[in-house]
Amino acid sequence: MVWLLPAWLARSSEALRAKPWPSLGWGALSPFALLVVLVATLIVILAIALLIRFVIGPATLVTMLLGSVAGTLTLAYLLLTFYVAALVTGYTLSQMGLSRINADLPARRLWVMIVGVLIVWAVTLIPVVGTLIGLVLALFGLGAIWVAVRSHWRQATPDAEPLPAA
Repeated sequence: MVWLLPAWLARSSEALRAKPWPSLGWGALSPFALLVVLVATLIVILAIALLIRFVIGPATLVTMLLGSVAGTLTLAYLLLTFYVAALVTGYTLSQMGLSRINADLPARRLWVMIVGVLIVWAVTLIPVVGTLIGLVLALFGLGAIWVAVRSHWRQATPDAEPLPAA
């Protein structure tokens, strides 16, 4: 992420620092968004499968399509939540901590990411509550990604200019 998507990582980290509680809120709403996407996708697949069923045949096709799409979407969400979002949170925590120690350290993004990964890893090793803390950290990161994407979309789409008065 540090090498391939540095601007995206910086935007997400800045969104988490600027708006931590809205980030947590959006992250906590993300499982419901996944559910809505899954239901909408399943409805579309059922409609397509019913149309194709007359051509291909049994309901096995419908079952295969539903299972593979639902599984793929869920897997993508879990990977985004527990790996990418946790990396964003770890990177942000590390950047905040290292900037207090030495102002030059956060400029070295690779080291900031390594320290952030170690922070998240160490926190999730705490017995019993480590998993819960890891989930909360991931939700912070997931919400920060959403906040960063929304603000980027808003900047990318200029507002329409009013028409001149006649």
